[in-house]
Amino acid sequence: MEELHLTKKDFKIDWYSSLNNKHMNCCRIKHNESGLISNITNNKPREDNQNEAFLDLTEKVIKWYYDEYKIKRLDLTDLIINDNMHHNIEERRKSCI
Repeated sequence: MEELHLTKKDFKIDWYSSLNNKHMNCCRIKHNESGLISNITNNKPREDNQNEAFLDLTEKVIKWYYDEYKIKRLDLTDLIINDNMHHNIEERRKSCI
């Protein structure tokens, strides 16, 4: 099974202020490949909000990644089965001639 490797380049981090807070400590992190986003708007220090956003987004990205991997794997399995069926059908045709 493949492993998931992420770097800072895989994410975009934005800081903004909420309606109830004049400080720019709300954190929005986007995973570029999947488009998944995590928003944390707690009145906590920036570092706490960023850590919480990354934890939330990490769970989403891991689920997305393995769902995508299974879909690709199933498609590959279908292709192999279809190719083997085609081969078996050709062998049967040849044996009937």
